Amino acid sequence: MEEFSCSLPRAVILPTDTTAYFHRVADLSAKLSGHTVLKSAMSEHSIRRSAMAGLIAAPFFFVLVLVFGAMEPGYSHVSSAISILGGAPGVRGLAFNVGVIATGFLLVAFAFGLSQRLTRGVATRVGTGMLVIGGLGLAGSGYFHCSEGCRNVFAAPDVVGRLHGLSSLAAGIGTGLAPLFMWGAMRRSAQWKDLAIPTLSAGILANMLGTAFWFTNLTGSGPTAAEGLFERFALLFAFIWVLAAAARLRRLA
Repeated sequence: MEEFSCSLPRAVILPTDTTAYFHRVADLSAKLSGHTVLKSAMSEHSIRRSAMAGLIAAPFFFVLVLVFGAMEPGYSHVSSAISILGGAPGVRGLAFNVGVIATGFLLVAFAFGLSQRLTRGVATRVGTGMLVIGGLGLAGSGYFHCSEGCRNVFAAPDVVGRLHGLSSLAAGIGTGLAPLFMWGAMRRSAQWKDLAIPTLSAGILANMLGTAFWFTNLTGSGPTAAEGLFERFALLFAFIWVLAAAARLRRLA
Protein backbone atom coordinates (compact mmCIF):
# COMPACT_ATOMS: atom_id res chain seq x y z
CA MET A 1 0.00 0.00 0.00
CA GLU A 2 1.29 3.40 -0.96
CA GLU A 3 1.89 5.81 1.85
CA PHE A 4 -0.56 8.76 1.74
CA SER A 5 0.96 12.17 2.28
CA CYS A 6 -0.67 15.56 2.38
CA SER A 7 0.91 18.96 2.64
CA LEU A 8 -0.66 22.36 2.89
CA PRO A 9 -0.04 24.75 -0.03
CA ARG A 10 2.72 27.20 0.62
CA ALA A 11 0.30 30.16 0.51
CA VAL A 12 -1.66 29.04 3.58
CA ILE A 13 1.26 28.08 5.81
CA LEU A 14 1.49 30.48 8.72
CA PRO A 15 4.76 32.37 8.84
CA THR A 16 7.14 31.29 11.53
CA ASP A 17 7.28 34.86 12.76
CA THR A 18 3.82 35.31 14.32
CA THR A 19 4.39 39.05 14.79
CA ALA A 20 5.02 39.51 11.06
CA TYR A 21 1.85 37.59 10.30
CA PHE A 22 -0.33 39.86 12.45
CA HIS A 23 1.35 42.92 10.96
CA ARG A 24 0.28 41.73 7.52
CA VAL A 25 -3.30 41.19 8.71
CA ALA A 26 -3.35 44.69 10.23
CA ASP A 27 -2.05 46.23 6.99
CA LEU A 28 -4.68 44.43 4.93
CA SER A 29 -7.43 45.50 7.36
CA ALA A 30 -6.31 49.12 7.13
CA LYS A 31 -6.38 49.02 3.33
CA LEU A 32 -9.89 47.53 3.28
CA SER A 33 -11.07 50.07 5.85
CA GLY A 34 -9.66 52.92 3.79
CA HIS A 35 -11.40 51.60 0.68
CA THR A 36 -14.72 51.44 2.55
CA VAL A 37 -14.32 55.00 3.83
CA LEU A 38 -13.54 56.19 0.29
CA LYS A 39 -16.64 54.48 -1.10
CA SER A 40 -18.73 56.01 1.71
CA ALA A 41 -17.32 59.47 1.01
CA MET A 42 -18.09 59.12 -2.69
CA SER A 43 -21.66 58.13 -1.83
CA GLU A 44 -22.08 61.12 0.47
CA HIS A 45 -20.70 63.39 -2.24
CA SER A 46 -23.28 62.05 -4.71
CA ILE A 47 -26.10 62.65 -2.24
CA ARG A 48 -24.92 66.23 -1.65
CA ARG A 49 -24.98 66.81 -5.40
CA SER A 50 -28.52 65.38 -5.54
CA ALA A 51 -29.55 67.77 -2.78
CA MET A 52 -28.06 70.69 -4.71
CA ALA A 53 -30.04 69.58 -7.78
CA GLY A 54 -33.25 69.86 -5.75
CA LEU A 55 -32.26 73.22 -4.29
CA ILE A 56 -31.56 74.59 -7.78
CA ALA A 57 -34.58 73.09 -9.60
CA ALA A 58 -37.38 75.01 -7.85
CA PRO A 59 -36.07 78.61 -7.98
CA PHE A 60 -34.55 78.05 -11.43
CA PHE A 61 -37.87 76.94 -12.92
CA PHE A 62 -39.91 79.82 -11.50
CA VAL A 63 -37.31 82.43 -12.44
CA LEU A 64 -37.38 80.89 -15.92
CA VAL A 65 -41.17 81.28 -16.14
CA LEU A 66 -41.15 84.83 -14.75
CA VAL A 67 -38.34 86.08 -16.99
CA PHE A 68 -39.63 84.56 -20.23
CA GLY A 69 -43.22 85.46 -19.32
CA ALA A 70 -42.15 89.10 -19.06
CA MET A 71 -40.58 88.85 -22.53
CA GLU A 72 -43.69 87.39 -24.19
CA PRO A 73 -46.07 90.07 -25.58
CA GLY A 74 -49.55 89.88 -24.07
CA TYR A 75 -48.67 86.96 -21.80
CA SER A 76 -50.64 86.57 -18.55
CA HIS A 77 -49.56 84.48 -15.57
CA VAL A 78 -53.21 84.32 -14.54
CA SER A 79 -54.78 82.91 -17.69
CA SER A 80 -51.91 81.66 -19.90
CA ALA A 81 -50.45 78.15 -19.71
CA ILE A 82 -46.72 77.87 -19.07
CA SER A 83 -46.33 75.78 -22.24
CA ILE A 84 -47.06 78.81 -24.41
CA LEU A 85 -43.61 80.19 -23.53
CA GLY A 86 -42.02 77.18 -25.24
CA GLY A 87 -43.70 78.15 -28.50
CA ALA A 88 -42.08 81.57 -28.66
CA PRO A 89 -40.26 82.08 -31.97
CA GLY A 90 -36.49 81.91 -32.34
CA VAL A 91 -33.93 81.76 -29.58
CA ARG A 92 -36.43 82.75 -26.91
CA GLY A 93 -38.48 79.59 -27.27
CA LEU A 94 -35.36 77.42 -27.59
CA ALA A 95 -33.81 78.86 -24.43
CA PHE A 96 -37.01 78.35 -22.45
CA ASN A 97 -37.38 74.74 -23.56
CA VAL A 98 -33.74 73.96 -22.73
CA GLY A 99 -34.36 75.40 -19.26
CA VAL A 100 -37.45 73.21 -18.80
CA ILE A 101 -35.51 70.10 -19.87
CA ALA A 102 -32.71 70.98 -17.42
CA THR A 103 -35.24 71.38 -14.60
CA GLY A 104 -36.67 67.94 -15.35
CA PHE A 105 -33.28 66.26 -15.11
CA LEU A 106 -32.49 68.16 -11.90
CA LEU A 107 -35.65 66.63 -10.39
CA VAL A 108 -34.58 63.14 -11.48
CA ALA A 109 -31.15 63.61 -9.88
CA PHE A 110 -32.78 64.85 -6.67
CA ALA A 111 -35.15 61.86 -6.58
CA PHE A 112 -32.33 59.31 -6.51
CA GLY A 113 -30.46 61.14 -3.76
CA LEU A 114 -33.60 61.53 -1.64
CA SER A 115 -34.34 57.81 -1.88
CA GLN A 116 -30.97 57.05 -0.24
CA ARG A 117 -31.85 58.91 2.96
CA LEU A 118 -35.39 57.64 3.50
CA THR A 119 -36.57 54.42 5.11
CA ARG A 120 -36.52 51.55 2.63
CA GLY A 121 -40.00 50.42 1.66
CA VAL A 122 -42.83 50.58 -0.86
CA ALA A 123 -43.63 54.24 -0.12
CA THR A 124 -40.04 55.33 -0.83
CA ARG A 125 -39.80 53.28 -4.02
CA VAL A 126 -43.13 54.49 -5.41
CA GLY A 127 -42.48 58.08 -4.32
CA THR A 128 -39.08 58.01 -6.02
CA GLY A 129 -40.65 56.55 -9.14
CA MET A 130 -43.30 59.28 -9.20
CA LEU A 131 -40.68 62.01 -8.85
CA VAL A 132 -38.62 60.46 -11.66
CA ILE A 133 -41.74 60.30 -13.86
CA GLY A 134 -42.46 63.94 -13.00
CA GLY A 135 -38.92 65.00 -13.91
CA LEU A 136 -38.87 63.03 -17.15
CA GLY A 137 -42.34 64.35 -18.01
CA LEU A 138 -41.13 67.91 -17.49
CA ALA A 139 -38.08 67.26 -19.67
CA GLY A 140 -40.33 65.68 -22.30
CA SER A 141 -42.66 68.69 -22.32
CA GLY A 142 -39.64 70.87 -23.14
CA TYR A 143 -38.38 68.55 -25.86
CA PHE A 144 -41.83 68.03 -27.45
CA HIS A 145 -42.69 71.68 -27.09
CA CYS A 146 -45.64 73.77 -28.20
CA SER A 147 -45.69 75.57 -31.50
CA GLU A 148 -46.50 79.29 -31.40
CA GLY A 149 -49.61 79.79 -29.27
CA CYS A 150 -49.70 76.00 -28.64
CA ARG A 151 -51.61 75.53 -31.89
CA ASN A 152 -50.13 72.04 -32.28
CA VAL A 153 -51.82 71.04 -29.01
CA PHE A 154 -55.29 72.59 -29.36
CA ALA A 155 -56.13 74.23 -32.70
CA ALA A 156 -54.32 71.82 -35.03
CA PRO A 157 -53.08 68.85 -32.98
CA ASP A 158 -50.12 66.91 -34.36
CA VAL A 159 -47.80 64.17 -33.03
CA VAL A 160 -45.46 66.60 -31.28
CA GLY A 161 -48.41 68.44 -29.73
CA ARG A 162 -49.93 65.19 -28.41
CA LEU A 163 -46.57 64.10 -26.99
CA HIS A 164 -46.27 67.50 -25.34
CA GLY A 165 -49.68 67.04 -23.72
CA LEU A 166 -48.82 63.53 -22.48
CA SER A 167 -45.45 64.70 -21.15
CA SER A 168 -47.03 67.63 -19.34
CA LEU A 169 -49.65 65.34 -17.82
CA ALA A 170 -46.89 62.96 -16.62
CA ALA A 171 -45.04 65.93 -15.12
CA GLY A 172 -48.14 67.03 -13.21
CA ILE A 173 -49.08 63.55 -12.00
CA GLY A 174 -45.53 62.65 -10.99
CA THR A 175 -44.70 65.83 -9.09
CA GLY A 176 -48.15 65.86 -7.50
CA LEU A 177 -48.22 62.24 -6.29
CA ALA A 178 -44.57 62.03 -5.18
CA PRO A 179 -45.13 64.00 -1.92
CA LEU A 180 -48.12 61.81 -1.00
CA PHE A 181 -45.98 58.66 -1.13
CA MET A 182 -42.91 60.32 0.41
CA TRP A 183 -45.11 61.35 3.34
CA GLY A 184 -45.58 57.65 4.11
CA ALA A 185 -41.80 57.18 4.22
CA MET A 186 -41.02 60.39 6.14
CA ARG A 187 -43.46 59.79 8.99
CA ARG A 188 -41.56 56.59 9.91
CA SER A 189 -38.17 58.30 10.10
CA ALA A 190 -36.95 60.36 13.08
CA GLN A 191 -34.85 62.51 10.73
CA TRP A 192 -37.80 63.36 8.47
CA LYS A 193 -40.85 63.09 10.74
CA ASP A 194 -41.23 66.84 11.22
CA LEU A 195 -41.55 67.26 7.43
CA ALA A 196 -44.22 64.57 7.08
CA ILE A 197 -47.29 66.78 7.58
CA PRO A 198 -45.97 69.65 5.39
CA THR A 199 -45.18 67.02 2.74
CA LEU A 200 -48.71 65.61 2.89
CA SER A 201 -50.21 69.12 2.76
CA ALA A 202 -48.09 70.05 -0.28
CA GLY A 203 -49.18 66.88 -2.06
CA ILE A 204 -52.88 67.45 -1.38
CA LEU A 205 -52.78 71.10 -2.49
CA ALA A 206 -50.71 70.33 -5.60
CA ASN A 207 -53.15 67.60 -6.66
CA MET A 208 -56.28 69.68 -6.02
CA LEU A 209 -54.96 72.61 -8.07
CA GLY A 210 -53.48 70.35 -10.73
CA THR A 211 -56.80 68.54 -11.14
CA ALA A 212 -58.58 71.91 -11.48
CA PHE A 213 -56.08 73.00 -14.15
CA TRP A 214 -56.41 69.84 -16.24
CA PHE A 215 -60.19 69.72 -15.87
CA THR A 216 -60.70 73.28 -17.09
CA ASN A 217 -57.99 72.88 -19.73
CA LEU A 218 -59.30 69.68 -21.28
CA THR A 219 -63.03 70.25 -20.94
CA GLY A 220 -63.22 74.02 -21.44
CA SER A 221 -65.58 74.30 -18.50
CA GLY A 222 -65.30 76.20 -15.25
CA PRO A 223 -63.29 79.36 -14.53
CA THR A 224 -60.96 79.05 -17.50
CA ALA A 225 -59.63 82.59 -17.01
CA ALA A 226 -57.70 81.29 -13.98
CA GLU A 227 -56.10 78.26 -15.65
CA GLY A 228 -52.67 79.83 -15.44
CA LEU A 229 -53.01 80.34 -11.70
CA PHE A 230 -54.14 76.75 -11.14
CA GLU A 231 -51.10 75.45 -13.01
CA ARG A 232 -48.62 77.75 -11.30
CA PHE A 233 -49.85 77.14 -7.77
CA ALA A 234 -49.99 73.38 -8.32
CA LEU A 235 -46.33 73.45 -9.38
CA LEU A 236 -45.50 75.97 -6.66
CA PHE A 237 -46.63 73.67 -3.84
CA ALA A 238 -44.81 70.71 -5.40
CA PHE A 239 -41.59 72.69 -5.82
CA ILE A 240 -41.78 74.19 -2.32
CA TRP A 241 -41.81 70.61 -1.04
CA VAL A 242 -38.84 69.76 -3.27
CA LEU A 243 -36.98 72.77 -1.88
CA ALA A 244 -37.70 71.83 1.76
CA ALA A 245 -36.79 68.17 1.22
CA ALA A 246 -33.61 69.11 -0.64
CA ALA A 247 -32.54 71.44 2.18
CA ARG A 248 -33.02 68.60 4.70
CA LEU A 249 -31.19 66.15 2.45
CA ARG A 250 -28.29 68.57 2.19
CA ARG A 251 -28.10 68.78 5.96
CA LEU A 252 -28.19 65.00 6.39
CA ALA A 253 -25.62 64.23 3.66
